[in-house]
Amino acid sequence: MSSLGENDDGEVLEQIASLARRRVLVEFERCELAGDLEDWVGPWFGDEALRERLARHVADGKGVARLRNFLDAAVADELHDELAGTTDWERRAEARPKYQYRFDALSDHRPARFFHASRPTLRRLYGFFNAPATKKWAERLLRAAPGSLDADTTVMATRYGPGCHTSLHSDASARRRLAFVLHLARDWPPERGGDLVFVDPVAICHAEFNTLLVFAVGDDANWHMVTPVVAGDGRFAVTGWFNSEETPAAKPRGDHPTYVLDIDVARRGGGAS
Repeated sequence: MSSLGENDDGEVLEQIASLARRRVLVEFERCELAGDLEDWVGPWFGDEALRERLARHVADGKGVARLRNFLDAAVADELHDELAGTTDWERRAEARPKYQYRFDALSDHRPARFFHASRPTLRRLYGFFNAPATKKWAERLLRAAPGSLDADTTVMATRYGPGCHTSLHSDASARRRLAFVLHLARDWPPERGGDLVFVDPVAICHAEFNTLLVFAVGDDANWHMVTPVVAGDGRFAVTGWFNSEETPAAKPRGDHPTYVLDIDVARRGGGAS
């Protein structure tokens, strides 16, 4: 019998990862009510007054909501320890003219890495963000129709070290409706960099452990960037988007050519016209 080749090994790993993904989705698909997830987030998750307050800010005001102590403390600790012990990060880097980024990631689009058995809590976090009760919570924040977040929630773990950053961008795409960033960096002082900065208006959000940021993905709202990390190697986070197959997509704002006065003084001889 011939031995498995590298391609065969890869296919086997993908099949195992896909099975792990299905198992975690089945585990969490029974979580229809907020109370079903209290082991993860506590009783506040079902607080109607709090959800209405969040909806007024996120959907009506197009603002950013910051929820400290989002996860149960033990769950947050387990996630941090799993990410801190991870050695198989995948480098993501690109330098397009209008968008540059550099960071390490574990993406659910690469299931053999994301759903590895060494990270059971991260694997189950994927199920948490895809649970019916969590999607209902997100729909309420958006004032969206029940069932409108009908696509799988995208989940990605990230690590920012020295030199890692993202330039100014909008998350608008064909499916994304609500973005989230769950910070899992321990004792991360602002002077290390890695702040999530929103513009128009300006808001600077430092990386605080076990803090969730949520914001609507819109045409002209919530453009943001991550400032370069200058020290430290443990700016961990789990980021992603609640997605829809049917809702009309937001479109990223285009350039405003009249905003920047563009003069080539060499061509004009450096003198006044």
